[in-house]
Amino acid sequence: MIFSSLSRTSWLSAFAILSASALAAPSDQRYPLKSVDLITEIYFIASPQFRGLTHRGDWFELKARANDNWSATITSYQLRDRNLLDETYIQYEDRASVVKAGRLRGIFGFGKWSDLFYNVISRSPMVRMLPVLDQYNLQTFTSGGEYHLYKDGFDFGLQVGDGNLSDRQFLPTKTNVIQGRAQMSLADSQVGLNVAKVDRGPLSAGGEVYGLDFRRIANRVQVRAEVVGSRGSGVTGKGYYADFSYRLPGNQRTQVGIRLEEYAMGDTSTRLMTAGVRFVPLPQLAVNLNYGWTPGFGIFDRQVQSAYTPPPGYGGTLMGWSFQTMLTYRFKS
Repeated sequence: MIFSSLSRTSWLSAFAILSASALAAPSDQRYPLKSVDLITEIYFIASPQFRGLTHRGDWFELKARANDNWSATITSYQLRDRNLLDETYIQYEDRASVVKAGRLRGIFGFGKWSDLFYNVISRSPMVRMLPVLDQYNLQTFTSGGEYHLYKDGFDFGLQVGDGNLSDRQFLPTKTNVIQGRAQMSLADSQVGLNVAKVDRGPLSAGGEVYGLDFRRIANRVQVRAEVVGSRGSGVTGKGYYADFSYRLPGNQRTQVGIRLEEYAMGDTSTRLMTAGVRFVPLPQLAVNLNYGWTPGFGIFDRQVQSAYTPPPGYGGTLMGWSFQTMLTYRFKS
């Protein structure tokens, strides 16, 4: 068994030790706090699923930094019918490493908030949102610990914890998910290798998930791609997506792009193309216009559904036109 059993008391002790270490800093570094930042984002969306412009959700993040090394982050996401705790953790960092403890987004591929909602395509890729191993998906939060080591252009990351969380759960009750990531930087490009081990439990019958991702940002062009596969004793899934976006010359506030993606699990196989434009008229306001359709070719060795229907468990209609606005307010100390 790759996982060791950790009790709730052990995790509480770990959080207490990290918190005590933060308070052990000299008083001139603790008081006042070095900085306190608040970000709030409000989303509205229009699509064939809704009539008119509908309030999609609100996102809040409060980050307090005690000094150059210690910080704490509390994040919440309010949907139309659901309120959940987003990333909420304490962090220690120096020039060569980062340690986090708390409720964390996974380190598998592009899982951070900025990679999900600050792009031309205003939704997450199917392979990240839909299950890839029974009920387990890559956007599942993990309550536990995370460590990153940076050296000579390489980033080695390890995350261990509880992946079966309630919406407001902060502390882990078990250890059932471990994720590892190795990222290499080459000039304007980044290449990442990912692996996740999911123990047998409510989310999965047990298995592994593998991924390869690539990103390049140069001048006005951004290319991003990710391919994911899995194996295990239960139902397994696989998929990929590739994003290409271009910032128009002479108009840095306008960005156009396209995404090709494919997802397969069990008897479900879906392919989708989405084109979009993103316009930022004000620093506090961004608007996205997207259009999705099914292209006439595939990569997986199975026949893709000719008449597209949203895969089971995926909330929302992906075909046709959709529109999103994002209002952002930033308060910095």
